[in-house]
Amino acid sequence: MATGDPSDRDQMRIDDSVRSRLFALGVPALATDTTEDLILIVESIERFENVVRARGGDLMVDEPPHGSRPQPDAPGLSLPERAEGEPASLYIERVDRAAELAAGDLRRRS
Repeated sequence: MATGDPSDRDQMRIDDSVRSRLFALGVPALATDTTEDLILIVESIERFENVVRARGGDLMVDEPPHGSRPQPDAPGLSLPERAEGEPASLYIERVDRAAELAAGDLRRRS
């Protein structure tokens, strides 16, 4: 529970900001996710998005609006969905693996 401490308010603001970013991407944030978990998830997603951009993918197509099903222009360029109750660490591993696979495909094409 937050106190009146400015650092607690800053922590809550960061947490809310990261949760909003994940929500916009259609990635659920769990009540059990710590702020550190959330930041690591966002960093993993950003690495994935960088690979998608490098492959010429369109994030507006590959990452659908919240609640929509993905219709990627290339199957390997869609952000993996987070399973219900999936721990942050496992989701991060899956997103990182998807980025590695997509990057490997990019290297094979070069």
